[in-house]
Amino acid sequence: MVKQINKKKFHDIKPFQRNYLADFLKTFAIIGVIIDNSLGPNSWSFKLIGANFWAGQGVPIFLIVTGFLFSMSYDRHNVSRIKDCYKGPAFFKRLLRFTIPYLFAICVFVPMLIYIEHDSTANVWGDILTGGPGPGAYYVAVIFLITFIFPLIFFFIKKFGFKGLIIMFFITLVWDLFCFGIDFMTHDTWYKRII
Repeated sequence: MVKQINKKKFHDIKPFQRNYLADFLKTFAIIGVIIDNSLGPNSWSFKLIGANFWAGQGVPIFLIVTGFLFSMSYDRHNVSRIKDCYKGPAFFKRLLRFTIPYLFAICVFVPMLIYIEHDSTANVWGDILTGGPGPGAYYVAVIFLITFIFPLIFFFIKKFGFKGLIIMFFITLVWDLFCFGIDFMTHDTWYKRII
């Protein structure tokens, strides 16, 4: 009974109907990212508005809304198999939507760093491939990963339900601990953290 009610509410949003909750969450996330990147956590104005408690949530909210909208898109287009997620105009439109601006930014960013910062070409391309040197430069790499990995996660959870969600949680937890461990061990002062 509960599954039918939730499914009915989920499908009440008609194709191409505006989802105002997603718009509100994206607006909140945009404001959080702007405040987090412009004021800085040590400024008095940052502390005055209590941004320590909410401004850093901008990117996680973007990622949650992205997953929600991807799943709505799959539902709206009646995608029932994983391979359907990687073909057709919707997939290429999704790729082009962020690839073209990213390539334009790279065309501006690379010469600027080489000329102004006197950085080597290898360092610049290394920065681009690993998420960039600046704040938020990792976001495009995350969107690429979401585009290619989200269908696998979506269908895994769709097939196994709540158990699939719990399994994905533990996979994510193990992956985060592994990455933290790698960062901990490769940091040049890792032994100082133990003391």
